[in-house]
Amino acid sequence: MKFLQGVIYIKNLNNTKKITIISIAMAINIVGGFIALGLRLPLYLDGLGTVLIGFVLGPKYGALAGLLSATINGMSFDIYSFYFSPAQILLGYFSGIIPKLKTGTLKEKILLNFIVAIPICLVSSFISAKLFGTVTSSGSSYFVQILRAIGVNDIMSVFLIQFITDYFDKLFAILIVSKIVNSRGFKEIYS
Repeated sequence: MKFLQGVIYIKNLNNTKKITIISIAMAINIVGGFIALGLRLPLYLDGLGTVLIGFVLGPKYGALAGLLSATINGMSFDIYSFYFSPAQILLGYFSGIIPKLKTGTLKEKILLNFIVAIPICLVSSFISAKLFGTVTSSGSSYFVQILRAIGVNDIMSVFLIQFITDYFDKLFAILIVSKIVNSRGFKEIYS
């Protein structure tokens, strides 16, 4: 029954504007992830498009965009991305259900980002520690290995670094995308 509901949900994506903006957002995620991976940045940059869709189309479409882009990233150049798709799904969902992330003040966004980053961090930490033994393609893995070398246990090492990187990565995405979405030019194009 769940599969049938998923098919019906995807079938309802009949609006050309929705399909186009989701495709653009997925491309933004893929390019961002590729840049972060190539430069070994301690940020991921693969959630900008997911936040965009969450802001513009809501939590269901945000989660769908996150899942699709993580899957494509995983199949094309970074297999780890596929396994971290639950983090992308959560990012898209939270971006769609917390309107102040898009319209709030800087202080509100900084504070509300904790609501976004903590669950994503918990999920990502578990995936990194249990599935990959703390070593992934992300530049943040270097910092995790430093903590492990000084005696911090695996899960705590991943959690500490993951929280810092997730918090700032998601905050960066929220600030950049909210600036774009709230601009007059975007409103003229998308309305």
